[in-house]
Amino acid sequence: MSSDITQHQSATGSMSSRLVAALAGVTAHRLRQWRRSGIVVASALPPRRGVQCAYRWDEYRRARVAALLLTHGLQPRNLRGVLDEYCEVIAPNSELPTTVAGQRAIVKPENGRGHTAERERQGTAFDFVSAASLDEEMIARRLGAQMPDGVAPIDVLKEFSRGWPLGQLQEYADVVDVRPDVMGGAPTLKGRRLETAALSSLHQAGDSIDTIGDAYELPSSTVKRVIAFERALDQHASAAG
Repeated sequence: MSSDITQHQSATGSMSSRLVAALAGVTAHRLRQWRRSGIVVASALPPRRGVQCAYRWDEYRRARVAALLLTHGLQPRNLRGVLDEYCEVIAPNSELPTTVAGQRAIVKPENGRGHTAERERQGTAFDFVSAASLDEEMIARRLGAQMPDGVAPIDVLKEFSRGWPLGQLQEYADVVDVRPDVMGGAPTLKGRRLETAALSSLHQAGDSIDTIGDAYELPSSTVKRVIAFERALDQHASAAG
């Protein structure tokens, strides 16, 4: 039975500011600036002194899109308005309704024509319909001119789609999942309800790669990749300050 995707569904799960900054590809300082100015909010756990705030799934998505727009030369002073438009397309509202039926999604853009695309595995909701399934003329009209570096709006959307949801750390997509409906949005081993941080902690505590692999019936290569992912998160946090 099909159901309409709601903003509530896309807001499930939460992610730490450390994780959001690393996956979005921005510094902790920039993420704080966005939060203070209201460009990206942290409503899962609002900031308090001495406590790391947390972002909902759709708020992380907004941070990732913002980072991509700046990468393509958009001036920070223009970010809020352009970002709002992009997020309206990525997270369809009443103007761009999306219905999920089984593993396929039907999108009805403003020109009234329906398009069908495979549903994304990631997330509880259909987070992004493949850019190829959307009318390019509609995208251009909705999002306006190309980016300052000459990239067309639809190509920014394709870039977002290819890297979603691991974003800047997409290279670990073979072993890591980030899904709002699994373990509260924490990174997990692909296909397992096992947080990557747990495996990394065991290794930091002195367990060998082989010991961890035997305990969880995992190849050593998978354990190594998971630990490398967690190290990449730590390295980003250290570099970001």
